[in-house]
This record gives sequence, C-alpha cells and structure tokens, in this order.
Amino acid sequence: MTRTTNLATGNPSVNRTLLRSLALASLGLTTIAQAAGKFTPDEYKRALWMATRFYGGQRSGEGPNWLLIGQPDSLQKSFLKDSHEGKDVSGGWFDCGDHVMFGQTQYWAAYSLAKAYETFPTGYDDLYDGRTYDDYKQSGKWNDIDGGKPNGIPDLLDELVYEADYIAKAAISKDVFITLKADPDPDHKRWVTAPMMSKMSKALGGECASGGEEKYEAPDWTFKGNLTPCTGYSSRSIKADKDKAMASNAAATLAIMARILQRLGIYPERVTLYTEKAKVAYEHASSVSGTIGYTPFYSANPNQWDDFVSASAELYLLTKEQKYLDAAKANEGQVNKNHNWAFSYNNADDMAYFNLQRTAGSSTALDLLKKYADYYKGKINGEGLSEVGDAGWGTLRYPLGAAYSMALANVATASETYLPQIQQQVDFIMGANNAKIAFLVGLKTSLSTSTPRFPHHRGVFQRNDNPSDANKAQMVIPEKNQSFGALVANVGFASTGFKDNVIDYKYSEVCTDYNVGVVGALGYVISKVAPVDTSKFHGGASVARSRAKLAVERQGEAFVFRAEAGQLLTNLRIVDPQGREIWNPGVSAPEIRWVPDRPGLFLVQAGSGRRNLTTSVAVTR
Repeated sequence: MTRTTNLATGNPSVNRTLLRSLALASLGLTTIAQAAGKFTPDEYKRALWMATRFYGGQRSGEGPNWLLIGQPDSLQKSFLKDSHEGKDVSGGWFDCGDHVMFGQTQYWAAYSLAKAYETFPTGYDDLYDGRTYDDYKQSGKWNDIDGGKPNGIPDLLDELVYEADYIAKAAISKDVFITLKADPDPDHKRWVTAPMMSKMSKALGGECASGGEEKYEAPDWTFKGNLTPCTGYSSRSIKADKDKAMASNAAATLAIMARILQRLGIYPERVTLYTEKAKVAYEHASSVSGTIGYTPFYSANPNQWDDFVSASAELYLLTKEQKYLDAAKANEGQVNKNHNWAFSYNNADDMAYFNLQRTAGSSTALDLLKKYADYYKGKINGEGLSEVGDAGWGTLRYPLGAAYSMALANVATASETYLPQIQQQVDFIMGANNAKIAFLVGLKTSLSTSTPRFPHHRGVFQRNDNPSDANKAQMVIPEKNQSFGALVANVGFASTGFKDNVIDYKYSEVCTDYNVGVVGALGYVISKVAPVDTSKFHGGASVARSRAKLAVERQGEAFVFRAEAGQLLTNLRIVDPQGREIWNPGVSAPEIRWVPDRPGLFLVQAGSGRRNLTTSVAVTR
C-alpha cells in the first residue's frame, strides 16, 4: 500500500482537502491536515460513529443496551443482582461477545478512551443521545449516521459515563476493588443474550438460585428459549482480587472523567463522586503489589507500573496535589523501555511516557514515546499494516493500538510526523486492503466490497435459543443492528485469509479492548481532516478552554464564593444535577454569599474578568 498520495494523481477527495485547507488558512483558521488518507472525512466520521456506539452494545445492567432495544422489556436488562458483600456492583461493559466482565481489559479500555477524548477533543462529535437512544427509537434509523439527535454531549462521553458509573461502584473501599464479574466457564457455554442468561440457573451462568433450567420442548425436544420457573435470585460470581494495574486504570478513568465533566459543566454530582472514588481506587492501587490472572482467559498483566504512573499523573491533574506528581516521577524508571509489542491493556508503557512528558516535562519519557512510535512505523508491511503484537489471535487490535500511540507521539511533539502511518492503520480496517474487507462489522466504504457478517457476539444476533453450531452458521444480524461497528479479531497481518465464521472466534471475536485503538486513532484523524466545532457542546468553547476553579469557603451554613484578585464575580448561578437554576443573586461583587435552602449536590458557575469559573458544592443538611 502506498503510504501517501501524490496530489498530481488527481484524486478528487485529496484535492478537495487541499483546497479546503488553503481556504481556511486564508481566513486565519485552523488548517486541515494535508496527509492523504484513502477516504473522505465523511467516511472516517461514519466509521468512528459506529466504533463509538459499539460500546453501547456492551452494556450490562440497567442499560439501555441499544442492541437489545426492540426486544420484550424483560429481555433488555441484565445482571441487575451483581453485588459484593451487599454492595451493588451492577453495570459496566461486557468483555467480548459473551457476558463475563474481566477487569484487565475493561478498566484499561475505559481509561484509554477517556484519554483519547481529552487529548483529541476535536475528533469526537455529538451525533446521538447515548444516555437513552430514544432518538433512534423515534426515528427508526439505526443505520443512519443522521438517525440520532445531538444532546449537547459528545457521544464518546455518553458511552464513557455509563462505564465510569460502574467503576465508581467497583472501587468499594481502599481494601476492596472488583476485578471480575461472572464465572467464565458456564458463561461461554450458552449462546443467548445477557438478559436471557440472567434468568438462567447459576449452573448456566445466570442469577437464578432455584429454577431457571432450560426446557426442552416437543416436537423436536430442543430448547426454544423457555425456562423452568425461578423462585429466587442472587448475584452471580463476583471477585475482588488484588491487582495494581486494574485499580490504577480505574483511578485514572475516574480522575480524567471528573476533569472532563467539570470542564464541560455537566453532571456535577458525578464530578464529586468520580473524584472521591478516584482517590479510593488509587489508594487501593498504592497498597497492592503485583497483578493476578484469570487463566486460561487472561494471564496476569506482566506490567503494573505503567498503569500506576498514569494513575498518579491523572490524580495530580485532578487535584494538583504534589504527592501524586512525586509518585509518577518516582516510578518512571520502572516503566518498560521496550515492550516489543504494541500499545494494549498489558503494555501501556506508551501512555505512561506520554503522561510523564505532559505532567513532569520528562525529556527521557518523550524520547521513549517517540522510540515506540518509530518502532511501529518501521514494522509497516506492504498492505500498510504495522506487524506488531500477536499474529495468532485478535491481531487487528495491535496495529490499531499502535496507531493510537503514534497519535499520542504527534501530540507530545506538536507535529504530524506519524499521521500518514496512523491513517494507514485506519484505512486498512476500512477496506483499503488487498481483500477489500472493511473489518468493522457493518461498515461499507468506497473501497470495500464486504464486511464481516458473523461476529462472535451473542447480543448482536438476539438469539435466545442456544442454537447449534450448524444453526449459528445460518444466523443473520437483525436489520436494526447492522451498523454494529465492532472490530473483528482476525489472525495475521494480512487481509486475505480472513474467516468470516462465528465459531472460529480467533478470527471473528469482537471485544471491548479491540475497539480502543480504532476510536483513538480515528478521533485523531478526524481532528486533523475535519475537526469538530466543540463550541456546540455543553458549556461552549469558553468553558472548554477554562479549567479554573471557583474559590469557595464554608462559613457555618453559608458558602462564600470569591473572585480572582482584583476581579468581580459576575453572572453567578447555581444549578442542580438536572441543570435547573436554583439561585441567581443578580449582582456583581468580589465575593458572594449563599445560604442554601435544600440539601444536594450543586454546580456553581460564574465569570471573573475574561474567565469562566466553576465549582461543585455538597449540601448535607
């Protein structure tokens, strides 16, 4: 595959991109990157829309899980009984196409996605309401990128908030952190949706303590989706083992999400919760040494300090407490200098070095981040794919993870050095390959002639009768779920030889961590070829730019808010978690006193000079 496209070839999409960049430059605006990808900005946007919404199809708990919308109400929610020692730990993302939830991949995926949003914010648009998906239910246009309605929150954040809510539950205390939900063995033995499995017996992977067995019915005496009555439910297997890497990624996720939500001026109650729980998860990570594995599914993460360094950096950025930055710097020497693999859940050294360079100004970290990026670039083959990671299973996640890492290197160096190579990885999975396969399920592009039809994923097919392997081979994805957006695993670093076989999961499996590199790399590419206008989001551009916190002091029952030195507070307002204004003094002054008339969590917004200030307060009486 050619790495760049010569404008002299007359490629119309490339020429349009160049003309647009020149026009913007003449207006003094941000120029569009001139690196020549194989696809138009609209095609990149569609791929990212699908790859992002995929996470809404991984939801456990109350949901909603968009794949299951349209099923009977009793088959749309799953595993609501998940608990540990009486604490509710329901929710979160399923690991792959089954219903077990491994912390190794789940927490790393959440953190990496949140970091992608924070690092490439103009790459992520608001195309649908990921809180409820009611917009798609109303329009019925589940396969149309314009079928949803913006809700003022970037789609990736809608998906991440759902996961972060679960992570806050998982960080139970400094001594207890959830690392695994479900027993993988029975979970893998039934091909049914998550809500159906929830109704099944414990032996079948469900929550039914008595009953919930499969009924085999005439005339052919097969299971048709009916169960014996359940007379009592309880939680499936939940584990809280000791693992430094998992807790570190959880702490990092909650810390970065608290910062993002506060900057956008949304969900003040979550800002407070995530901040508190980030510290709990970090304290747990600090007290634990080593990692654990759940063989044969995931071996113990051989690295832990990369994740702990990143958690330390994120807590520092959230709190500005020196102890966190000191911890990040003190453990820099324990991060791998050459993992000889790819950016992934068990090799996150790239991210640690990015964070060390950004927070501690480490030149050594920057050099090592560039070393990784150069390594990935040097491994690119004739089809444009970087041959890093595992050639025997789930191969495609690795070159896409490498693309994400190269994007971090570009940001750290304030350059576009690796943009052509990043685009090559993205272009490959979008169909710019010898076999012309778009490896995102349901994606159709100008260069692809096929896309996988048999991903190894129970929810997307909506079958609840545990079909035989022969019947699985005849399954068809329902029309509503066609734009699934999951990256299939594949085997090897070539497009030819792909087996579109739901049983051969080494090729067809789709997982929460597989899509991370796709969403990260595509977000970076879009930030260069068609940047999103972030001023349309909650808070607008001014709030997004301002990270200043409003000074507040508690005086008895009152709260006193103060402006920056020599300034007045203007336009102060207090809103509740639903965004309703509950108090506005209508005055400008160096300090403003508020005596609350109700308990709750509230967001305080005000101006001071040319800056926007925010803080959250908790009223307990």
